[in-house]
Amino acid sequence: EAWEKGWPCREHIIGRRDNGLYWQIDDLDGGELSIGGHGFRPTINSFMYGDAKAVAAISRMAGNAEQTDRFEEKAAKIKQLVQEKLWDEEAQFFKILATEGKPLREVRELYGYTPWYFNLPDSGYEAGWKDLMDPKGFYAPCGPTFAEQRHPKFQLSYEGHECQWNGPSWPLATCSVLTGLANLLNNYDQDVIDRNAYFETLGIYTRSHQLKREDGKVVPWIDENLNPYTGDWISRTRLLEMEKTNNELFIRKGGYERGKDYNHSTYNDLIITGLVGLRPRADDIVEVNPLLPENTWDYFCLDNVLYHGCILTIIWDKTGEKYSKGKGLTVFADGKKVASSDTLHRITGKLK
Repeated sequence: EAWEKGWPCREHIIGRRDNGLYWQIDDLDGGELSIGGHGFRPTINSFMYGDAKAVAAISRMAGNAEQTDRFEEKAAKIKQLVQEKLWDEEAQFFKILATEGKPLREVRELYGYTPWYFNLPDSGYEAGWKDLMDPKGFYAPCGPTFAEQRHPKFQLSYEGHECQWNGPSWPLATCSVLTGLANLLNNYDQDVIDRNAYFETLGIYTRSHQLKREDGKVVPWIDENLNPYTGDWISRTRLLEMEKTNNELFIRKGGYERGKDYNHSTYNDLIITGLVGLRPRADDIVEVNPLLPENTWDYFCLDNVLYHGCILTIIWDKTGEKYSKGKGLTVFADGKKVASSDTLHRITGKLK
């Protein structure tokens, strides 16, 4: 409701505007110096949709019918406006509207996939997902890139501000995209993209979690932004250079270790709810739908997951010889088998 009232910030009014959508400054929305810039962004509007759906669900559980209806109506209105005003039919992509009455920004940016983080879009908006695996779109060996590579303003700059969103790959955006893709693969009937894309993008993201130290040793690492072609952590490299040329600015910026362990990764969730496929539910049904492609791994085990008061173990054992708990996909709750399948497909079972 505070967002609905809005407030002044840097000569702008942040929050809901007269057209019903929410307006935001790009760097306050996790995207400074982006090509798309300020405006009615797919991100903040998707967040507000997700918030409204969550408040409605909590209100329903609490037996507050009036509040449930009020927030369901809010969510429905945001959904309608996002699909009506932020969807570029020609580009087949959700984009930024800088000003009401003007054309959408011309660039595709990774945040255009954010609506699927909350299952916001209706069926029929999936075409833009093909750009995730397109080398002219977002695909890169250490990517994905934040802005589409075909755009004339796409760049990887080691000059100016150290945190630019006009080309580099950002773990924050990659995590959001992978969660949205998992929702798409679980909840939509489409043939634009499949689980192979999830596995490959997750693999690229996984391999980016490293840093080569000056002594040549490679260590586990997560930082701010990285070069989508080389894997270099751009901000860290820039800050190291700054230390040599402008030490006062270097200190003010927070030092070259500023981004170490940067808290924007939902990596565990991408493995648990995406790759292994434990799909959270409010009832006492456990649902598992692995996004691991067929004939990729012969086995995996996710163990000791506290879920609805039970300890879950999820096992994939192609031959049954690795864990000696049976062949195929099996779910145990407190040591008791509750669901199984010979193949990597969606399975459900009762917890109690």
